[in-house]
Amino acid sequence: MNPINRQNPLTLIDEFIQSLDELAGNENNRDLNCAIDSWCRELSINQHFPQASTEIIKNKNQWIQDNRIYREFLPLYQNLLVTTDKKIMGGIGNSFNRLKNISNKDFYHNVQETKEEMNVKSIVLIAFVLTGIGLLLYLFNKKEDSNKSQYNNQLNNDLAYQPSVEEKQVLALLIKSDRYQELIHSLNKNNEKFWQTEDASKLYGATQGLWIGAKSKFDQSRIKQKLNNCNPVTSTSEYDVHFVKIELDKNDSRFHSDVNPMDRRDAFMELGNKSPQITVSPRLSCKAYENTEFYSR
Repeated sequence: MNPINRQNPLTLIDEFIQSLDELAGNENNRDLNCAIDSWCRELSINQHFPQASTEIIKNKNQWIQDNRIYREFLPLYQNLLVTTDKKIMGGIGNSFNRLKNISNKDFYHNVQETKEEMNVKSIVLIAFVLTGIGLLLYLFNKKEDSNKSQYNNQLNNDLAYQPSVEEKQVLALLIKSDRYQELIHSLNKNNEKFWQTEDASKLYGATQGLWIGAKSKFDQSRIKQKLNNCNPVTSTSEYDVHFVKIELDKNDSRFHSDVNPMDRRDAFMELGNKSPQITVSPRLSCKAYENTEFYSR
């Protein structure tokens, strides 16, 4: 019985030589870019890294046209190609001898000078080296992009979790001038510091109308417009009023409209503990609060 002839499996070197021979049989691969693209297809690079072949060709130009690369790696490049050419292609390795006397400043021009004297296999071999270099640069760029993306995502997450600064709130009060002159004098006296706690109860009783909202909303309100446009009275009247502006750190729903009077009073009493800063307007005509946002206490 004749023994069964089992073909030995190909080694990596066998597969490389086989691919080299196949690509060298295509005259189109005399063009270096075409040869690099052929290696990309042969190695199925685009299946793992979409559009990588385009990047590899671009990286190849950046690599071989950099004078620093030429200066540092040309001796190694020459020796590698000469030795490899002799081992793989025998006597025709002499096609690389001109590399010993190259004077150009980058690999690209070197290859252009010697390409016409090379066979396709030599160019395909150079393309293999440059494909590997291009793939490494491609992966380095991807890693850098990934690191930048992770940094930006972390930065965005950090910004998202930063506590937002809550806008200041403005509590605006309407007080009759004649009836509460002592209180108004006390508030005016302390407006550069902070008001007295005992004024809280008096202020609740003196308030005829009020409004609360964010400072930005207050700046757009009719109350603020009246404060800006109304002049102090020149002749007094029992109906004259003062506007009182109190700055708070947070909104307090007990100062909203339609709130239980006891809850409202508690909110006024707690103002003294918060030590808010207050500003009292000049004495104004009763027309100053007409058509404004004030609602009844």
